[in-house]
Amino acid sequence: MDFNRFATTRKKIMAISIICSVIIIAGGTLALTFLEWWLGTILSVAAIVLLALFSIFCLSPMMRTYKRIVIEETLKSYLSEIEFDTSRFNKEFIKSHPLFELKKQFKSDYYFLGTYKEINFEIGNVQSYDELKDHHVYISSYSFNGKIFSLPVETDEKAEILIIEKKDRLASEANRLKNTAFQYLIKSKNEPFNELFELFSTVENIEITSFISLCIELIRKIKKICAHRLFLLLKDNRLYLAIDEQNSSFQLKLKNPVTTDDVNELRKEYSPFFHFMDALLEQIKKSSSS
Repeated sequence: MDFNRFATTRKKIMAISIICSVIIIAGGTLALTFLEWWLGTILSVAAIVLLALFSIFCLSPMMRTYKRIVIEETLKSYLSEIEFDTSRFNKEFIKSHPLFELKKQFKSDYYFLGTYKEINFEIGNVQSYDELKDHHVYISSYSFNGKIFSLPVETDEKAEILIIEKKDRLASEANRLKNTAFQYLIKSKNEPFNELFELFSTVENIEITSFISLCIELIRKIKKICAHRLFLLLKDNRLYLAIDEQNSSFQLKLKNPVTTDDVNELRKEYSPFFHFMDALLEQIKKSSSS
């Protein structure tokens, strides 16, 4: 773990922030002190606006870069090579996937491609939400706020499959599914799975194949180590595993350096996906040896 990289990035952001803030504040103060009151007031207000714009358009992007570096280094503790990409998980992707409900506000970031034990995968953050106004305060209402993981699969499935955890399921989600191709609820013979999840298909009365059974078993295993809501989708020869965290336990603050505890918290958020790949490889190994 390259903590020196964290420290260097943090110091650079802090230096830029302090220098720019001091210049802007000093400029506004001097204008108010030495110029005519009306001109000084105008320039002071302009300085306040400039400070706000700096925070939005300069400091926020720098903090996103800082967080990306921390996530990148954390993922490198699982695998040696990863690639940062900003082009995936766009609005068109969200519209075509029943894992999410596309709200008025949408964000997708911290998207990486990598190879873990010969499995090529993609992983990124997705937020879909509305901003609600309550007594002059804006509150974000999320339909999804978490991570999505994807990998290619080779199957002969005749239908697309969607597995949804029952916990905290809203009526709006059931209504949304009615407008998708996933119209058919399929019962599994795996009773522990049925207690926690529902399995939907785009084709009626499909046979639960060995690969679907494998997905059922894998998502059950991941649920044992993941407290958040899980979704699994088989579509277009890809498997998607999504974890709806709603709130991330990892909070990056400029005033505090990144510690080992911070990295461990972040590892906890990403560990279910690597456990999933380990379990998948184990099942493939068992199948090939039998």
